[in-house]
Amino acid sequence: MKLLISTLALCTCAIALQAQAPVPDSSGVPKLTTLVAQPASELAPVVSRFSTDLNSLSRRYDADDSPAQRRRMREFYSTWQRRLAEIDFDKLTQEGKVDYVLLHNYLTHQLALIDRGETQRTETSSLL
Repeated sequence: MKLLISTLALCTCAIALQAQAPVPDSSGVPKLTTLVAQPASELAPVVSRFSTDLNSLSRRYDADDSPAQRRRMREFYSTWQRRLAEIDFDKLTQEGKVDYVLLHNYLTHQLALIDRGETQRTETSSLL
């Protein structure tokens, strides 16, 4: 009797889990309607564009730590920071606010790294 009850309980749980989780077909592709229904950040296209632009610049200025590369990257990060500040943070959804803060922190960090490198070059130039 205990075995029958345990089996029924397991079957009931399995059926409930199947109803909740989208099952992909044999190709491994899930139903897209479940993906569309998920909330997305308003800044997703902004982050995607930033990533694309950064990859393009990294390919163009591939000589790491060259004066031209440092100058262009400083300009790039500073301009993105100014453009990001034009967005009204209070009107964003929670996902948008998270993306905003993450992108802002990344830009600030990259500019700080460039500044730190400049300071190190200035301090060590007399030694070289």
